[in-house]
Amino acid sequence: MKKEFLNIWIHDDKRLEKLMKGKIISREKLHQWPLSYVEKVALDNNAQFVYKSQNSDSSVEKEFYSKIKMPFLTSPTYFETYENCDIMVFPYLDYPKPENVSEIELEQIVLKVNRMIQGISDMPVFFDLSSAEKLTQIIDTVSVCFDERGRSHNISLLKKWVFEKSHTCYDNQETGNVHGDLSMSNILIDNDELRYILDWQRPMKAPILLENALAFRLAGYDAIKRYSDFGILALICHFIWYSYACINFMPFVFDIAEKLLLEFVSFYV
Repeated sequence: MKKEFLNIWIHDDKRLEKLMKGKIISREKLHQWPLSYVEKVALDNNAQFVYKSQNSDSSVEKEFYSKIKMPFLTSPTYFETYENCDIMVFPYLDYPKPENVSEIELEQIVLKVNRMIQGISDMPVFFDLSSAEKLTQIIDTVSVCFDERGRSHNISLLKKWVFEKSHTCYDNQETGNVHGDLSMSNILIDNDELRYILDWQRPMKAPILLENALAFRLAGYDAIKRYSDFGILALICHFIWYSYACINFMPFVFDIAEKLLLEFVSFYV
């Protein structure tokens, strides 16, 4: 059935009970936005799982879990493509998530994640930002939505920064796997040990230090003050995603993309 107000398809109770071999006691929404829907499902046999449906073209997560097997990843127990969506069922993990994380603690967590995920070879990626040239190509692609609206005057400043300044993020910097969405809701901790890293929807190939700047930005810290040009690159990454989403999935997020572009301009000018 189609989820109300979303272009997302999910199983109704009857079909899901048949798949999971149990009677559903509850379905609790955990997350919702136009490209994905996540809920916690409890069965009468005490089993609990996480049910996730997301737009197939907006993520590489299904490919990621089909290909990658490592201890800190919680792999789906069920896959299905349903209409335009990838359906995944994960075991429900009752681990705490970090709260009230300081800047120093956040850097320590990201360092642990970096060490873990560099061991993944041939990781599927949504964006390849492994060089300034590839960054330029992606910006050229997503700037179409601004050209179409006659609002491209600030894109030239963005391209100027990439040409003149982004080399500091690439020259003599290690490039590798970047999760790209390390909000604290995507990290599970047990006895101060990092156990699981969740939500591999749009990982990237990029300078590794970009992970730090992105995590700071997601946590509400001043990534540009802390990481200088890497903080600006993190801002540009979010601009790229919303511009890409505007072109391919959600035209209504153009305002968010433009706001991010103006935020960049405020630092650059």
